[in-house]
Amino acid sequence: MSNARKKIFAAIARNKKPMQDAAEKSENLIARVEVNTIPARGNLSGVAMVEEFEKRVLASAASIEYVSSNKDVPEAIVRYLAKHQLPNVCFANGKAGQFAWSRVPELDVRTTIGNVNSPVVVTEAFRGIAETGSLVLISQPGHSSASHFLPEYLIIILPYNNILPSQESVWEDLRQRSGDIPRTVNLVTGPSRTGDIEQKMVLGAHGPRQVHLVVVK
Repeated sequence: MSNARKKIFAAIARNKKPMQDAAEKSENLIARVEVNTIPARGNLSGVAMVEEFEKRVLASAASIEYVSSNKDVPEAIVRYLAKHQLPNVCFANGKAGQFAWSRVPELDVRTTIGNVNSPVVVTEAFRGIAETGSLVLISQPGHSSASHFLPEYLIIILPYNNILPSQESVWEDLRQRSGDIPRTVNLVTGPSRTGDIEQKMVLGAHGPRQVHLVVVK
């Protein structure tokens, strides 16, 4: 073996242990993280937690509907579009493309990623936070974060059991999730809004003008 190669392998060996030590140190730090004080409404469970979640969702100017199962989601989407006099066209982002869309043949469902020209996007939330009424949206293959902010109308599907009491419990869930932590995690609390101009509240300033949540029991 040449001297140059020996030097390279020796450098790799020297650097390997500090990297292992750093990884172990990070794991130990995470294990010792103390949970901050959580408000009472972030410590709820069961029906009280879901009721608090709904209360916070409505307070954020979003709307909410409950359905019995995944097969009922397409009809809920059609009802929402009809209520708001919107065309029967929507973009299903990521796993939302797997719903039983054939049950609503009148609806034109496009499973490509939504963009600025997509007025209605249907997507799935990773978790819901009862304390604030926020929806946790994560990036993953076929599930573009951009499509959470570009459409005028964002319809979010959330399994009932994925409602958690606090933001702290969501981060704990993400750390225990199999695979890597998502590259992007967005917390969406109602429609986008701003009061910068003359202190008048305007919806849809930097994202969806309306957010509708469909909770699947």
